[in-house]
Amino acid sequence: MYLSPNNFKPTLPEMTNTGSLFIKGHSGDSIPLSARLEERGFTFVEVLVAIVVLALLFIPISMIFTSSLAGMARACRRTAASNLCRDKMERVKACGCSFYLENMGDRPGGIYLEIEDPVIDNPCFLRRTVIRSSDMQIEGEELELPLLKISVLVKWTEAGAERTVEMESLLAKR
Repeated sequence: MYLSPNNFKPTLPEMTNTGSLFIKGHSGDSIPLSARLEERGFTFVEVLVAIVVLALLFIPISMIFTSSLAGMARACRRTAASNLCRDKMERVKACGCSFYLENMGDRPGGIYLEIEDPVIDNPCFLRRTVIRSSDMQIEGEELELPLLKISVLVKWTEAGAERTVEMESLLAKR
């Protein structure tokens, strides 16, 4: 029912035979006065206590999120370093064992060394590749198998400390 100033009739509290006060509603039903008085909002102190409790809970939760973001950043850098190692390993394998064996004759000690400072793909990393000639004796055979031992080391600085990832692999002549 729509209330307008013409059909609105204020009512006075009525006393019932039980001694309770009732107020007549707009639809004609009676509402206890005590129920009407209990329909209040929160006090300022209750709201203030709720805000303080939420603030005290928010601080540790925000610290958890901050530390998890830092952990994700560390994991991201470690993954990038591992990928740089794998990338270099695959490039060496793509050139083949024969390519490096032929070029190692000119190098002192038969060691091929390549240092990328900084790495082209990611400038916050330093990558060092060492390829050494190694002969492997097969048990029961007099034939030696020429091998290359590939070591790739990636370095970076994180939180003032130097971090590294190193991978090694062997490459045989095809």
